[in-house]
Amino acid sequence: MKVPLTLIATLILAGHLIPVDVEAKEAEPLTDCVSLSDAHQGTRFGSQYLLLKDGDAHYRLGFGGSCDALVRSSILQVATGGEKNRLCAKGTSVTSRSNHCTVRSVERIEADVYDRVARRNRR
Repeated sequence: MKVPLTLIATLILAGHLIPVDVEAKEAEPLTDCVSLSDAHQGTRFGSQYLLLKDGDAHYRLGFGGSCDALVRSSILQVATGGEKNRLCAKGTSVTSRSNHCTVRSVERIEADVYDRVARRNRR
């Protein structure tokens, strides 16, 4: 059976339109503040998102653009109003030794979203 070349091209193009990233799952915006434990872990999703895991809680921090601190350092500090390990819907920042980024959005995400990104980053 011959398949028309135009059909193959259409299917390939349609595949590129399907979003497959950290945004694909619905997330719940954080409305209050949480204190992160010293044991929290993080993984980055490109230069625009930082995903945090603290026990059973998982968060996605968005920067509204690129955050140089994510790209240039593996050691990051999350703080709000100068309070270390404090994560809030407003006023949170991420700092590395030489860079500083303001967090624009904080959302609760599912554990499988965090795990998928962290697994991809270990490769």
